[in-house]
Amino acid sequence: MYISKKTNDEIIKIAEPIRMDVVEGSNKKSWEQHSRHMPEKIIQDEEIKKNVERQWREVAYLSTLSVEAELIGIIRKQESVTVCWKQFSTASKDEYLLKIRLEEIDGQIKQVSALLD
Repeated sequence: MYISKKTNDEIIKIAEPIRMDVVEGSNKKSWEQHSRHMPEKIIQDEEIKKNVERQWREVAYLSTLSVEAELIGIIRKQESVTVCWKQFSTASKDEYLLKIRLEEIDGQIKQVSALLD
């Protein structure tokens, strides 16, 4: 079953622990935790890892994320969903849009992208 066929509650139950690992991994600048739910080919890609680590060094808000967030909604595509949250920072009053795209790969739900804007 495609993840897009799951109910909103089922998707949120899957997505929220992934969001927490992304947020906590970013705050700790831990690639291992940040990438825990990604497909193995992304986890092992040294260029992607270096790019994320560079962003943590250069963009302060990427490592000062609050564990609190407000769910905005779920965007469904045929084979994936994008879950969107209003994400907050512990260093400012700014609000950010966190989008995590989930896809079923080899029978497992994987985080194929995360974007904080």
